[in-house]
Amino acid sequence: MENPEGLEKLRVELPNHPQVQGETLWAMPVGGKLYEVRNVPFHAYGLNFRDVVEAEAEVADEPPTVRRVHRRSGHRTLRVCFTEEALFEERVPTLMKLRNLGATFEGASQAYFAIDVEPSGDYLRICELLGQWQDQGLLSFETCEARDLRFFDAGPGRLESWKSRD
Repeated sequence: MENPEGLEKLRVELPNHPQVQGETLWAMPVGGKLYEVRNVPFHAYGLNFRDVVEAEAEVADEPPTVRRVHRRSGHRTLRVCFTEEALFEERVPTLMKLRNLGATFEGASQAYFAIDVEPSGDYLRICELLGQWQDQGLLSFETCEARDLRFFDAGPGRLESWKSRD
């Protein structure tokens, strides 16, 4: 995503994540140290689209680092990793079936997607469908609630083995 007008980058530290040490998110400044998250997190847990977070810069000329969630938006995040059995040309059309249930998605690769479920979306039905597709061997998925309240990753010693990115 290119820099949308008025948005700033924020950094989320993920010290216990097995693949990355952090990720950046686009956010709209809303006053003081508060920012509204404007994209779906691909790695962080406990952060969602439109959550208002508190962030501050540790070093000049570096993006502010997210410290805590100030206000929850009601959006929820899921992540999907397609298996090799899922044909490439069927991956996006499969996820498009979730749109009628109040979900949108962004792709990080040809196999790895972050899904945003809006507050009025049918989260349980979306999880049910993802579970069915998982049972069919098309993908694996995870919910993205906070795993450890001290971190935005899974916390010490918790590896995420379900992901394999293209």
